[in-house]
Amino acid sequence: MSKPNKFPNPFVLVGLSLSSFIIFYTVTKYREKTNPASQYPRQLDHPLVPPSRPRENN
Repeated sequence: MSKPNKFPNPFVLVGLSLSSFIIFYTVTKYREKTNPASQYPRQLDHPLVPPSRPRENN
């Protein structure tokens, strides 16, 4: 005889969604600190014009 269908564990589903949200949040906070996009000027809308980056003084 076949086994009856079991429902998925709700704690696993909630834990998976919570962990994915926490990982996403920590990655975005880390990226804000390490690579802030506001330091660079906005890219031009034209796809053939490269973005201008500030040059470092060496």
